[in-house]
Amino acid sequence: SLVSLALAAEHGGGVVEAGRNTPPTTPIPPFGDEEPDMLASAPAGGWTPASYPNPATDPVACGRPPPSPSRLHGSWVCDPDRVLTGPGADALEGVLRDVASARSPYGPAPCGGGPAPRPTPGYQVAVAVMEKLHVAGGSTPADAAAAFAAALMDGWGVGAAGCNDGTVLVLSRQTGR
Repeated sequence: SLVSLALAAEHGGGVVEAGRNTPPTTPIPPFGDEEPDMLASAPAGGWTPASYPNPATDPVACGRPPPSPSRLHGSWVCDPDRVLTGPGADALEGVLRDVASARSPYGPAPCGGGPAPRPTPGYQVAVAVMEKLHVAGGSTPADAAAAFAAALMDGWGVGAAGCNDGTVLVLSRQTGR
């Protein structure tokens, strides 16, 4: 079971509808089994924000297919430990792309900070899935997951500056010191 879940959200509200069993409108082609050495490997004490790969710039290290002409961004999902199945990661990626594109049933994200250039009309949601999250001494797993999500949000550039339209989910099976 997943023991750590953190949500770092730039916006003060706005909930993406969860639990809808709607297939993604943009199918993501299945990816083959990449060579194991192509994937990033977790440090012994667990992943830290500095060691965790970025799915937008290094999707293969995140267990995702490389960018293609139809998928220039890379990915919104990073699962270097392959916790998710390939089809599960593909389905999640499809939903996240639909949310970012504001495709029905998902709506556009208002920009509360005024007019700003926005790369997507909807909310940007990134998901980091891992086997083991590093928890520093004196920190709780929940605090470590929240700090991890906030660091990834800043490092990955999730959400448009001033619009409060980005969210990062961190899911870890276990925590380590």
